[in-house]
Amino acid sequence: SSSSSSSSSSSMSMDSSRHKTVAVKDWSRLLKAGLDADTWGQSLEAVDEYEKLVRSLSRGLDDLTLSVDERSVISKVRQAVRFRVKCLTSLNKSGLTLEEMKSLPVVLDVLFTNDNSAFSKFPINLVKYGAINAEDEEKISESEVLGSDKKKPLGGTLLPPLTVTSSGTTTIAIQIEKIGLKDAETYILPRITISVVDETGQLVGPQQDTPTTSRLKPNYVWLENTVHLQTPLEAFKEGWAVFFEFKHYKPRKKKLSTRCFAFMETDEFNQPNVDKLALELYKKPTDFTKRRVHLFTIKPLYLHLSITFNKH
Repeated sequence: SSSSSSSSSSSMSMDSSRHKTVAVKDWSRLLKAGLDADTWGQSLEAVDEYEKLVRSLSRGLDDLTLSVDERSVISKVRQAVRFRVKCLTSLNKSGLTLEEMKSLPVVLDVLFTNDNSAFSKFPINLVKYGAINAEDEEKISESEVLGSDKKKPLGGTLLPPLTVTSSGTTTIAIQIEKIGLKDAETYILPRITISVVDETGQLVGPQQDTPTTSRLKPNYVWLENTVHLQTPLEAFKEGWAVFFEFKHYKPRKKKLSTRCFAFMETDEFNQPNVDKLALELYKKPTDFTKRRVHLFTIKPLYLHLSITFNKH
C-alpha cells in the first residue's frame, strides 16, 4: 500500500512538472511576441500579446501547483507586464520601459529549474510604477502569493457587525461577490467603497472600504467580502441608499481613482433575504443625490451581491 501511495504521489509530481513546463513555454512564447512587436514600435500588437500573457499567467496562478516563491515571481512578472501595457496605452508613454521588459525572459527561463536566481531579486523595481511605497508593493506581492486565501485580507476598513442595544433591531450584512468589467484583469489594487446616504445625498455613518483584491479574472474582479452596515434596517428612510464605488490605483497619477459606481435603494430591502442581486453600473463621478446617473456599459456586466437581515 505504501509503495502504491508513493508511486501515485510521484506520478502526480511528474504531472505537475509537465504542466509547469507547458505553461512556461507558452508564457515565454507570448512574452517574445510582445517584445518583438514592442521593439518594432507596434504598440497595438504588443499590447495584444502582453494582454494574452497576463491572462495566461493568471490561469497559471489558478491552475498550477506552485510554491510560495514561484507564485510571487509569476505575480511580479504579471504585474510588470500590466505596467508596460499601461505605459503603451497612456498618452505620454511614460512608465515601465522596453529595456526593463527585456529582463523578463531570463526570469521565465529559470523559473521552474533548480536555479534560484529567479527568486533572489526581481530585476524590475515595481515600486516605481505600481505602488506608492514599499509597503504597498509588499501588498501586491503578498496578495498575489495568498491568492484566494480569504482568511488574510489585505487592508480595507470593514467594520464588525453593528452592536445592538435594543431588541427588535435588524442588522444588515451585504455579501459582495464580484463586479463585472470588460477590462477586469488590468486593475491595480482594486477595492470597493461602501457608503450609506440619506435622501439629500449626505453620508449616514462611516464609509467602509473592502480590502484590495488580486483575484482578477476575464470580465470579473472577485471580492467576496461581507460588509456590515452600521445603520439598522429600522433607521432607513424613503430615499436613502447604499452606494458602492469601484476604485483602483493609478500609478501614473499616484492616486486612487473611481472607475464606476452602483447603488441600492431602500425598496431593495423588502424581501426577507435578498439573494443574488445584480446592480447596474453607472459612470463616474459618483452622484450621491442620484440626479446625474448614466449607465457605465450596455454590456450585461453588474455588481453581484446578496443581503442578509438579522433580527435581534
